[in-house]
Amino acid sequence: MKTMKTILATLLSLFIFTSLSATNADKKKRVTPDATSCLEISGRISTINKKASGTYTIHLYKENGSVDSLVFNNKSTFKMNLEKNSVYAIKISKEGYTPKLISISTSLPEAVEMSSAFRFYFETELLGNTDASELNTDALDFPIALVTYDEKRKCFDYHKKYTRHIKKQITEKAN
Repeated sequence: MKTMKTILATLLSLFIFTSLSATNADKKKRVTPDATSCLEISGRISTINKKASGTYTIHLYKENGSVDSLVFNNKSTFKMNLEKNSVYAIKISKEGYTPKLISISTSLPEAVEMSSAFRFYFETELLGNTDASELNTDALDFPIALVTYDEKRKCFDYHKKYTRHIKKQITEKAN
């Protein structure tokens, strides 16, 4: 049992470290926004079990209300445009897998030029319900990432310190 927990902790470490593999090039690219678009968020979802087939669902919530949902397969990339000065959550789910939540704030400082929208791309993997049952399931309910505008880098990025903390909380039960 101890070996299984060690394997799960290792898998989860890989899972979380690869969860938000956004590249600087993609984050800094801009696209022409519509009248209210501030951020184009896109990504690709897979499972740790690479042979899994079927569809994923992405629900987009804005300030606690559902605004959109997408259904796609694991070979597709999703894309959504988010409005400026809003708080969003993206919930990624698949039958038989533990959902993943990502929190996004599109608040921007007044001085930020909005002639084009920012882009943020990420790739993430979902963990099967059986594997997740060995982990701290309370911590799995929290967002895996918080995405905000980074004034120093002048792009949207996720908070690495927060993600490390959540990763530690999730694996705490496995040790």
